[in-house]
Amino acid sequence: DWSSDVCSSDLAAKNLLNLLCNLTNQANHRILSGQFIGNSTYGVPTDLSPTISQTTKTPAIIGYDFDWDYNGSATCNPASERTNNWQDIANDAQARGLNGNIIALSFHLDDPATGCQYNDLSGTGTSSPDPILTSGTQANNNLNASLNNVVSMALQLQTHGIPILYRPYHEMNGNWFWWGSISWYSQLWQYTFNYLTNHGVHNILYVYSPYSWADQAFYPGNNYVDVGAVDTYTPDTSMGNGQWISAQQTYAQSTFAPGKPFGIAEVGYSASSETPNTYNNALLLQALDQKQVNAPGASYFMSWESPNGIANQNNLSTLYNDPSVANLGDYTTVNQ
Repeated sequence: DWSSDVCSSDLAAKNLLNLLCNLTNQANHRILSGQFIGNSTYGVPTDLSPTISQTTKTPAIIGYDFDWDYNGSATCNPASERTNNWQDIANDAQARGLNGNIIALSFHLDDPATGCQYNDLSGTGTSSPDPILTSGTQANNNLNASLNNVVSMALQLQTHGIPILYRPYHEMNGNWFWWGSISWYSQLWQYTFNYLTNHGVHNILYVYSPYSWADQAFYPGNNYVDVGAVDTYTPDTSMGNGQWISAQQTYAQSTFAPGKPFGIAEVGYSASSETPNTYNNALLLQALDQKQVNAPGASYFMSWESPNGIANQNNLSTLYNDPSVANLGDYTTVNQ
């Protein structure tokens, strides 16, 4: 019984954590399939037809992403002023959650201190937690406004008994997001955790997801994390310069995230760096099937959005139809 480890008091969230922990012990249907389908910048989520048409299966986990456009974004990125359609995401997630899908949410948050987009590193707001974490500042108001959207979606789903795999501030060990490699990262994470909890959100499992390997430098603490994960874009056991398998061992065998399930929180074809039709899901499957001593293996994987290459991948059907993979209908829904 892993329910005592969950940061949430919500029954559906505890059921989801137990599912993630216990699936890896099964001979079949032990790795949940997952697919990101859209974000709040573009409004209506991308449909799943490319995946379903290739595999005849529906992914178990459906992933979304929240963006946010602060007042300064048009200045920082004058050609890309954006809108926030978080309610469209919430409504779509509610419908899919009631249909049995597991819901995942990520957070490509614009810099609250500068208003610039999440990948604009020219601002000065990343050098100190002030003013982002200082009550009453515009930066803190911006952060809270974004978190309020997460609160609203979470509470909407919580009413219907639907939990969320929440992956905020991912790939923090890189240098391509404003929150990347900041000294006060754990404070930002803990602030977010406490803000959501204090606003009545109890249906979230928090996913800590560095890039490539189980980087402990930014870990906010066992009381603030439910799932250890990695993001990676190489479809074999060399993921992250050979670090993927060792990441499982790090999570499983050390005081770093002890006893918590392990997931591949972002994986897939990279349109920016790979040649179309070269990404091989059969290699991903081989890697997912590999376990190490005292490491339970991955409990789920999440492929990035279909515009990034579902149509440009090989052997997607091989992956989804393998007996080890659990798709929609292959597991007990967590909101019942």
